[in-house]
Amino acid sequence: MANKHKKKARKTPQQIFTEIQNDVDTVLKILKSNNFNGKYRETILKLEDCRPNIWINPKNNRIERKQSIRINPKTNLTEYHPKYHCGKPICPVCSFFKNRIEVKKFYQTYQTLKAKPEFKKAKLWLLTLKLPPHHPLDTRDQIEFINKAFRKFWRYTQPKNSTQIEQIKR
Repeated sequence: MANKHKKKARKTPQQIFTEIQNDVDTVLKILKSNNFNGKYRETILKLEDCRPNIWINPKNNRIERKQSIRINPKTNLTEYHPKYHCGKPICPVCSFFKNRIEVKKFYQTYQTLKAKPEFKKAKLWLLTLKLPPHHPLDTRDQIEFINKAFRKFWRYTQPKNSTQIEQIKR
């Protein structure tokens, strides 16, 4: 008999916020330990600027970016700028918000497709791969692992009759 997967409990915004902060710590440690001749100085500074600019909004209990406030040296007045982001692909903060936007677009597209009669029986398959931080020399092995998992996922087919179901159970 096949084991049924238990649904994972949803993470609270506080848990997600803590994970993002821990990921930023890990990325900064890796960059600082490999920062020979100031190679990653600009990236480190941008990540350190991006980190304090997120917070959990108590009104809606969501993780959001803070609006940045800067003092204009010419006029000595405070100016409000759009929400800060470093835009580095390695930044866990920017990646979190980018993923949130992509998932929102995906679900909007999915709802549009489900409304069309030819896609009524369509199923939602969302593949998420999260790898732990690894040494840069292990990157090739990690990429091979991802490709192998994706190929296995892509070849997966639903059993069509009872004989195929019995073969899967064995």
